[in-house]
Amino acid sequence: MRIQFLIGNDRVIGRVTTFFQDLLDRRNFNVLNANGGATNGTLIFRNFEKFERPSFVDYLRSGWQIGLTIAIDYTASNGAPSTPQSLHYLGANNQYEKAIYQVGQILEPYDQTRQFATFGFGGIPRHMGMNTTSHCFPLNGQPQDPRIYTIGGILETYRGTINNIGLSGPTNFATVINTFGQHAHTNAQF
Repeated sequence: MRIQFLIGNDRVIGRVTTFFQDLLDRRNFNVLNANGGATNGTLIFRNFEKFERPSFVDYLRSGWQIGLTIAIDYTASNGAPSTPQSLHYLGANNQYEKAIYQVGQILEPYDQTRQFATFGFGGIPRHMGMNTTSHCFPLNGQPQDPRIYTIGGILETYRGTINNIGLSGPTNFATVINTFGQHAHTNAQF
């Protein structure tokens, strides 16, 4: 580990080279001048703490769970699902299916229930009997329990409802973000 001391216009006035263990064992270090020659003084650590940031695997080993919550944008800016340019066009290039699958296949094994709250926003959820734009609706049509079992189940529900959800707008993230926040804050299961 190299510590450099700068003054003024980023001119180096001294250096200390040490190892992490030395910082734990010693508190005083000679500061060499910028050329590595004579001692320019002493660096004294009055307090030094070691902080280890847990890795993703450390969290999992300690029993933490991962929960995935999904929101799908049904605003008209995505384009009509019947056109190949639409992000909702059902087929090999459906961007929503790709994103859900790619993220979901990584996170699903770390969720014991394999149930994921899944919402839509910015659309008209006709599959729920609604005729006005909703900025947060459960994709499965069940407000009391918006969870869908497995990523495959989410994709199946998405495909089964896309033609029954009218694209609308405007894009308004506030309601869906607040819903997610309440879920995270209360640590409640949907």
